[in-house]
Amino acid sequence: MLKCKRYLMRNIYALKKMFITILFVIGVFAYLFFSEIDIVSPGEGIVTGENDKIEIKSPNSGFINDFNIREGDQVSKGMILFTYTNLDYTHKETTLESVINFNDIKIKKLKKELELLKPLLAGNVDALNEKGKLPSLDGENYIYFQFKTEYDAIAMEEKNLEEKETLLEKELQSRTKQISFLQNKDDLLKKGGATNIDILNNRYDIEKQKTEMINVKLNFILLRKEFEKLKSQFKTKLYDKISSITEQISELQKNNIENDGELSLMKGKVSTNIITSPVAGTILKIDHNLKKGSFIEQYQSIMTVKQNSNGQVIEAKFDAKYRPYIYEGASVKVSVNSTAFKNNFSARVAKISPDSFSDNPNDSRERRYYRVTIDSFDNVSDVNYLPEGIPVNVFATSKKISIFEYIIASFKSDM
Repeated sequence: MLKCKRYLMRNIYALKKMFITILFVIGVFAYLFFSEIDIVSPGEGIVTGENDKIEIKSPNSGFINDFNIREGDQVSKGMILFTYTNLDYTHKETTLESVINFNDIKIKKLKKELELLKPLLAGNVDALNEKGKLPSLDGENYIYFQFKTEYDAIAMEEKNLEEKETLLEKELQSRTKQISFLQNKDDLLKKGGATNIDILNNRYDIEKQKTEMINVKLNFILLRKEFEKLKSQFKTKLYDKISSITEQISELQKNNIENDGELSLMKGKVSTNIITSPVAGTILKIDHNLKKGSFIEQYQSIMTVKQNSNGQVIEAKFDAKYRPYIYEGASVKVSVNSTAFKNNFSARVAKISPDSFSDNPNDSRERRYYRVTIDSFDNVSDVNYLPEGIPVNVFATSKKISIFEYIIASFKSDM
């Protein structure tokens, strides 16, 4: 009994120990999953003078309208430096206006063609004559006269067909009378005791007249069928042309709507060809002795403005593997590599190079870096004590991630 009790106690102790172990493991994993840490990207840099010289370039080519700035002049932020006529936008504006005017003329001509062609399709040409809308024969109405000529030819053919039908009726009446006469003759031949040959010849003449009547009717039916086919082909061709002209008008009107919008945009751009100073400072240099009337190329350097600022920046480099964690505006801790400076400085990332570079291209194990400009120091008065050229260590802080994510990312990078 005592042994059984001891055995039971050992089992209970083992279960408690296992339960505590499981809780501990769950707690560790929960900590790894839910506890977050800041990703800090280390780098190194040099303190330099701030990029206080700003080069002003022309956005587009054109002629200078107003240029009253001189070297040494003080300028404020937003102050007008010069104005110019944008040749690209001016040319585009002129071109768009010409295209719109051309399209308007084309639309007017096509609408006139529609006005003339639709009565042809309806077979109501007299309506044009009554309204005095019949055009003169010139190049502007070539399409109309092309179809009008064909329409007149079909109308003439229809008139000829009607005359043929009248003559046909007369011919059929004449042949009917001849058949009646021959039938009377057949009766007389039988009563008069004529020979069989004479009777057969007379009957042959009767059948011949009947056959010719059938042939005449058949030929006229064929003529009528050919005419209807010709008339149908003309109407189909005319309908297709009217549909094509309607589509052209719609397309030209659509183009004009688009061009009107672009023209308004061009006029807005032409009217805002004003270059202002991005910062307050001093005109350090004016290139090429530019003045009113001077021609400037696109992206041509116009002048250099020295910004009114005594601040400093740090030109740093970060290993390329830290690039996903660095972004413009990210917080940076700056540590000076000198015992003379005990305090660290806080700053922010101002600019990141678009591409990485190799610090030592000849090294087979070359490492690539990104250039990063750091400014916006929180304590400007302290920064002024930093001499230019002094090396510093920089630590960029980016987003928070869980410890588990960091371990997985580190494991992947090691692989």
